[in-house]
Amino acid sequence: MFVFSVFVCSCTQISLKKAAAEDRHGISIYLNKTVIISNVIFVGATFVSTILYRHIQLSTASLLGSLSYVFVPVLSLVFIKEKISKRKISGIVLIIMGLAVFAVFGESI
Repeated sequence: MFVFSVFVCSCTQISLKKAAAEDRHGISIYLNKTVIISNVIFVGATFVSTILYRHIQLSTASLLGSLSYVFVPVLSLVFIKEKISKRKISGIVLIIMGLAVFAVFGESI
């Protein structure tokens, strides 16, 4: 459930980035349907994450939260056609390796 919440927050970031690329001026930058819905969903997902912090260890939550650094570039590639640099790929690989090490060794580290 926590990973899903991180994924939803990542999706809202992409939605906001896509909305920011639209040619709007003044207050319409902030008061359009996409931005308002994205912000409401983001607040909801953050609220759910806060509740979930009570049920999982903080060390686990912080590691799972780092998945947003994986989700955002991948979603950007799919929906905005943003390229992923070699440096970002290296970072994503390191994050996944760190999560794998934590999954295998868990609390013994």
